[in-house]
Formats: sequence, C-alpha cells, structure tokens
Amino acid sequence: MEQCPVCAHNSLVGAGSVLQVDPPRGADSPNLREPAGIIAVERTSLDWNVEETERLKDELIKTATGKLTEKSRTTGAINEDQVHSNYESQTNILMWIAGNFEKIHKFVIDTTATLMYGERYVGCTVSYGTEFYLQDQASVTQEYIDAKDAGLPMYILQAKRNQVDELQSRNNPQERQRLYILRQLEPYQDVTLDVLVNLPSVDANKFVIKLNFSTFVNRFELEYGNIVEWGSALDLKTKIDRINQIFETYVAEQPAQTASPTAS
Repeated sequence: MEQCPVCAHNSLVGAGSVLQVDPPRGADSPNLREPAGIIAVERTSLDWNVEETERLKDELIKTATGKLTEKSRTTGAINEDQVHSNYESQTNILMWIAGNFEKIHKFVIDTTATLMYGERYVGCTVSYGTEFYLQDQASVTQEYIDAKDAGLPMYILQAKRNQVDELQSRNNPQERQRLYILRQLEPYQDVTLDVLVNLPSVDANKFVIKLNFSTFVNRFELEYGNIVEWGSALDLKTKIDRINQIFETYVAEQPAQTASPTAS
C-alpha cells in the first residue's frame, strides 16, 4: 500500500502552521484562491440537536409528572378548560405515582411488622393523601389578589388564603401550625387597613390589634416564648382566647388616639 503522493505532504493546519501558496504562473492563469480559508460550522444541524434534546426532556417531564415546563407554558395563551385539563393530568399522574409508593411503603411495614409480631400483627393502611401542590406560591397569591379585587365572597378568599399558607409552610409542620394559630388571631384578615379605616362600624380593639399585629406577636413571644409551644396543653379555643386577652392588654397600653380607626 502506497501513500497518496499529494496528500502525504499535507498535514492539519493549526496555530503556528506555515501554509505555502504557489505564486501565479502567469497573466493568463492567476492564482485567485485565498491563502487560508475558514469552513463555517453548519449551524442548522447543531441547533436541531439542541432543540430535540430539550423537546425530549420536556416530554419526559410531562409524561412522568404531568407538569408542563416553563417553556411549554409560555409558548402561547391557553384557555380555562386547558388549565383545568393540565391540572387534571398532573393529578392523575401524581395519584398513580403516590399509589405505587403507598404499596411499597405498605409492603415494608407489613413485612417488618410480621417478622416482629407474627400472627399478632393485624395490618396497616398507608395513604399519602390526594392533595398535591400543583401551583407555586406566586400564582396562588395572584389568584387571591384577583379574587379579592373581583369582590368574591369571603369564604372564597379564605380558601385562597389557606392555599397560600399551605404553600408557605409545606414540608414544615412547625411553620404550618404557627400560621394556623396566627390565622385564628388576626382580625379582618381579608380587609386592608385603608379599607378598614373607612368602614362605618369597626371594633376599635380589633382594629388596633390588626394595625399592630406583627408587633404584638413579637412582644408576646418575647415575654411568653414561642406562640406555638405556649399553652400547648390547652385546647385550641382556650389558647386563642387567652392570647387574645393578652393582646387586649397590649391595646390598652396604646396611645388613646390610636384606639379608634376613626380618630383624627
């Protein structure tokens, strides 16, 4: 096997290489080629590979979780029915995933308990629930604001507000319990202060509590300790009533001109 006599003397051109260009042979045959050229990268094929990888990734996420990626959600406007359809798809897939994990969990408990207790073991039930976090906190908060601006009933606002609290405290039982207690303590939760001032009939003490709610909570915890742990041996109603009584003492210490929302 012999090497090509032309190619054998050629090598890859790189940094520091010397490229020899033959001079023109005459006026009738000028050498018009560039001394060194650049072969441009064929961009279309490279872009297709990147886009196809992203498409497959989005499809995998959608199939496994039912959740649309940010890119898929912003490709165009979708109507209300499509929104409900997306949530229904996500719920069905998450229910299927949760069901399989429940079976695995139950099998582990049944096996362990049977080995430990034998025939004395009766059985167990494992349920991961049917409520899932299908929206982020920003979207749920915006829904609450829209519902409030639209003048929807208070029970709708309460449901939306509870969703915000759940997303705020997810995976944190201590924070969830704290928000639940604060929700029982704050008066006029769905009414802003500027609206509350102009209402014809408002309880003066509740107005002051709402106006200074964060301050009162901070002072209570400074004096009595964590608001969740305080009074843990009491039933919830008694605990809330006693905290409100302490807040009332804080109200009594406020300057007289702030004791009424209509005071000048």
